Amino acid sequence: MISSMTAFAREEYRGELGNMSWEIRSVNHRYLEAFLRLPEELRALEPSIRERLNNRLGRGKLDVSLKYKAGGGGDANLCINQRLVEQLIDADQQLADMVELDPSMRSGDLLRWPGVLEEEERDYTPVKAQAMQLLETALDSLIDNRLREGQRLGEIIALRCDALASEVGRVRG
Repeated sequence: MISSMTAFAREEYRGELGNMSWEIRSVNHRYLEAFLRLPEELRALEPSIRERLNNRLGRGKLDVSLKYKAGGGGDANLCINQRLVEQLIDADQQLADMVELDPSMRSGDLLRWPGVLEEEERDYTPVKAQAMQLLETALDSLIDNRLREGQRLGEIIALRCDALASEVGRVRG
């Protein structure tokens, strides 16, 4: 069966892990050339993704994009970088002593300082597993789209061959 090289697939997941979506665009190319766009927290998946693409597709120029937004909205575990806060308070005190003023640093000022609030490390193992599972679904969809497009191309080619054979028969006859 003829398979087209041009296709598009989009698959989405919405659940307790958050929202994610894969988009894969494929065009004809002699070799497999994949351009990946991944969120920073899922960059470690790149070798596994490339392996899956190679095993499932073999060739084509691919534009592969994963978008991810963590679930749980306000469930982020924030912690305060105490060492940095102490350094900022000491610096504020030193400056106040130099210019003979009262220290002016307030808690709101400290919280806005870059690096004072940190998000605790999150375990992305289940997110990575969901991303790879969703990639398989997206690849299935892409392959199906390639086959459907290939079938349409095959039908067009067959019609043109029939028309050409008819013309050849008319010229000979």
